[in-house]
Amino acid sequence: MIVKTLTEPVFNVRVTFIFDCPMVEVKKYFDTKKWGKEDDWDKLSGAHGSYFTLVAKNGATRFILWLEKKEDLLNLDHETVHLAEGILDDRGAESSGETLAYYKSYWFGKCCKILSKLIH
Repeated sequence: MIVKTLTEPVFNVRVTFIFDCPMVEVKKYFDTKKWGKEDDWDKLSGAHGSYFTLVAKNGATRFILWLEKKEDLLNLDHETVHLAEGILDDRGAESSGETLAYYKSYWFGKCCKILSKLIH
């Protein structure tokens, strides 16, 4: 399991990017944190990647992006759409059209930069 924290200054966002592990390890990881709780881990059963949020006790939203295999760029591409839309919605910004396309590309590129150092 690899865990990276990604930041973005415009919307003051921190994303926890977890990859190279099955969902059961992600659940165990969050069971040890005081970050809130995913209410429906079962909906992620059989998934190979996901975007979800956790609400911290102070009310802050934590954005989580998980990818089972670091080489799975198609899944990453798909999940960064959900991530970008979720952040834009949470911040009250327009979450369609060009805004969504550019913001999604920003997150996909940020994740790919990390993964490119690990994929041989």
